[in-house]
Amino acid sequence: LIDLATKTVVDSFSAGTVDLAMIDTKEEDLISQTFFKYSIPREPDGVSFVGNDYFATADEGDMDGGSRGFTIYHTGTGAVVFSSGSFMDQYAAAIGHYQEGRSGNKGVEPENCVFGTYE
Repeated sequence: LIDLATKTVVDSFSAGTVDLAMIDTKEEDLISQTFFKYSIPREPDGVSFVGNDYFATADEGDMDGGSRGFTIYHTGTGAVVFSSGSFMDQYAAAIGHYQEGRSGNKGVEPENCVFGTYE
């Protein structure tokens, strides 16, 4: 974390890893979400602050099958308060938007995240 006023790094922490359940890891023209991957690095591609207390990351992952989701962290501690796990892959398949040709690579592969409020 960077203090923009003083231009100094005030804290840092690992994005950590995620376990993925019921995902498709093989490209064989069949969506078969029956596989598991453990301790996959999140490797965030994008970040968005969610108010003052939280921030979210789009966890694309660039190796070992990708982390395929998003994570919400507490800004002050870096603690994970929510991880989407394999939900995005499962939901994309449920609504007919899962690209089976991505299974062996990274699944849904989120690139970024945004935060907004609506009235």
